[in-house]
Amino acid sequence: MNLRKLRSPFICLSIFAIPFTGFAQLQPIKADPRLPEIASIQKRKDQENYAIAMDLAKQKQWPLEIPGKEGRVAKLVGVDAFGFPMYFETLSNVNAAATIGTNN
Repeated sequence: MNLRKLRSPFICLSIFAIPFTGFAQLQPIKADPRLPEIASIQKRKDQENYAIAMDLAKQKQWPLEIPGKEGRVAKLVGVDAFGFPMYFETLSNVNAAATIGTNN
């Protein structure tokens, strides 16, 4: 291929593209005004799911907390679409805390 044929369109494209890339960065990022409404809907769904999980935990004798190794704890947070319990596990990263001097 002839390099001159490739160079000409590249230069033209560069001349027109550079101003637009700078303009795109000047536009401020705006939060979606629907976010508070969406958050409140999701919070209500989570609370309803948690209430269902608590009722099922009583009926089916599910543990509300499951202790694990090295200080880990799994807590019942809800049920999935199939009615199975969902647990959220906390992690106790003692080694990381010790290396950054958290206890000092």
